[in-house]
This record gives sequence, C-alpha cells and structure tokens, in this order.
Amino acid sequence: MTLVIAFCPSPAKIVIMKQTTANYDEPWKEALTEYFEAFLYFFFPEVHQLISYQLSVISYQ
Repeated sequence: MTLVIAFCPSPAKIVIMKQTTANYDEPWKEALTEYFEAFLYFFFPEVHQLISYQLSVISYQ
C-alpha cells in the first residue's frame, strides 16, 4: 500500500490520502468462475468433453 502526502496551501495542514488501485481483472475472474463450463464448451469443445464436472472447482485466490 502506498500513501500519498498532499500539501495544502496552508503549511499547517497536511492531508494524507490513500492511493487506490483499479480492479480491472475481477470481473473476468468472476465471469470465468461462474461460467467456466460454458466457456470451455463454446471455445474449446474438445477439451470440454475430456473434463469431468462432477467435482467442484477450488479457487486459490
């Protein structure tokens, strides 16, 4: 985590702000987690046939 110190016009006031980061990959991770079987069926039908979907998926995030 990075902290940014911003100085106001008055030297007596110092404002400390947290720097936020963009979360661009979370929607993709959620979509693949939710629709992984359909994703494989559509894009990789040969691979989809080789996988047994009886077991649940374990995510190591």
